[in-house]
Amino acid sequence: MARRQALTRTLVEELDREAKRLGITRQSVIKVWIAERLEHLRGNAA
Repeated sequence: MARRQALTRTLVEELDREAKRLGITRQSVIKVWIAERLEHLRGNAA
């Protein structure tokens, strides 16, 4: 079973800076990064 891990304050601050730079929410940054990572993994699997 996967362990739950809390986000560190530093990581949250970095997410917030990136969100501000992009003009989107922190949650949207996370979703975009996950989507980009999955796309990258699919590309490597081909």
